[in-house]
Amino acid sequence: IAVPPNKRYGVDWVFLGFIPGGETALAGLANDIWATSPTDYYKTPLKDLPLMERVHNARDLAAYFDVSMAYDSPGFVVRQFVTPYNVPFLACYSTGMTPASMPYYPKQLRGVLYGIRGGAEYEMLINRPWRGLSYTDVLSAVNIYIFLVIIIGNVIILFSRRR
Repeated sequence: IAVPPNKRYGVDWVFLGFIPGGETALAGLANDIWATSPTDYYKTPLKDLPLMERVHNARDLAAYFDVSMAYDSPGFVVRQFVTPYNVPFLACYSTGMTPASMPYYPKQLRGVLYGIRGGAEYEMLINRPWRGLSYTDVLSAVNIYIFLVIIIGNVIILFSRRR
């Protein structure tokens, strides 16, 4: 996700990176971010990041943004952040995550981007077209190719059975 150029790392936003442990790790973050992840992704201690002086647990968050491939991640976030702390929940998921997250949209999951198309739509929304938009062309071409291969395969099978 594009960070506006006027936003500074450590002051306006922080990236903790991957924290192993699934739902247990999320529960730990919601309860005490500093104890669960004492450093950010870049190994900078949280005490050295000005933003983190006022962020210690889920109550201090403006929103929770989830970028995950774990099929059960939306449920984890809803159970550990949204329901107990009423933290706004936003996400960016692969298209395959659609079935897992749609039950939470729009009540608990307030905004979500799905796959290449979602990325392209976001690029257009912020008026900064980049790779996502060009990837939609490639995706469309691949889908047309697969569709044609299926049709040709079925025609071949149909004619081979008639002989």
